[in-house]
Amino acid sequence: MEAQELRQHISAVFAEHPTARVFGFRGDPQALTREEVVVSGVPCLILPTDSELELRHALLQHEASSGSGRALVFVMSLSRREISLDLLARVQHRFYTPNPWESVRALFHARSVDGQLGTQRALGRALLRAGTRGTFRPVRAGVLTAEDAWPQLLSRAYALDGDLDRLDTWAMWAVEAPEQVRALLHDPELLDELIGHLARSLGQSARTLFALLRARQEAASPGREVMIALLGLAAALRARADGHPQAEMALGMLLSALSLTGSDLDVA
Repeated sequence: MEAQELRQHISAVFAEHPTARVFGFRGDPQALTREEVVVSGVPCLILPTDSELELRHALLQHEASSGSGRALVFVMSLSRREISLDLLARVQHRFYTPNPWESVRALFHARSVDGQLGTQRALGRALLRAGTRGTFRPVRAGVLTAEDAWPQLLSRAYALDGDLDRLDTWAMWAVEAPEQVRALLHDPELLDELIGHLARSLGQSARTLFALLRARQEAASPGREVMIALLGLAAALRARADGHPQAEMALGMLLSALSLTGSDLDVA
C-alpha cells in the first residue's frame, strides 16, 4: 500500500465515520513513513509500526491532545487476531483490511461496484494512485463498471484518450506518449488485467498489441515504426477475422518485416 492509496482509504473512512479520530489499516509499515498529512480537511498523523508498545505510546499522546482534532492513523502488518484485545477496544475496533474498490467507489460517487471488478486489484490500486476525491466523472446509474474505470484511468494516468476498441487509438498513443507506454508495460499485473478487458472486443489482438509495443520499445525510432506497424497489424488482423484469403500471408509478411514471429506475439 502506497502513501496515495492510504490517503484514499483514510478519506473513505472519514466519509463513513466523520468523527473517527483513531483507526488503523493492515498493511506493510515498511512501505510508509511517519508523517503528518491533511486528508478531507483533517490533520492526520500516519504511524507505520508493528510495535504494540509504540502504538500504545502514540495513543497516550493522542488522548492527551484530544482537543486538537488531529487523527491518529496507524498501519500494521499484524492481523486483527494478533493485536491485543485491549488495543482493539481503544481504537473502537476500527482496524481495517483495505479493500481498494470500497475507496474507489467513493472516488466515482458510485453506489456499488460491478462484481467482475472485485478481482481486479491492480486496477483498483492504480485508480487509488491516480485519483483524488472528485477527480473522476461520476458513473451513470450509480454502478461502477470496467467500461467506466478503464477509460478514466488510462486518460488520467497514461494520457490515453479515444476509443479503446480501435487499434489506431493505441497506435497514436504509442507515438504521442512513449513514457506512458513504458510505464504501463512495466506494471505487469495491471497490464494483464487490461489485456483481459480488451480481449472482450479485440480478442487475441489485445495481447498482440502489447507484445508488439514491448518488442519495439527499444527501437531507434520507436514512434514512427510502432505507428506504422500497429496500423498494418490492425488491417491484417481485421482481414484475418473477416476470413480474407490473403490475411495470413499479409500478417506473416508484416511480422517478418518487424523481425518478429507469430510465437513472439502469441498470434501463431
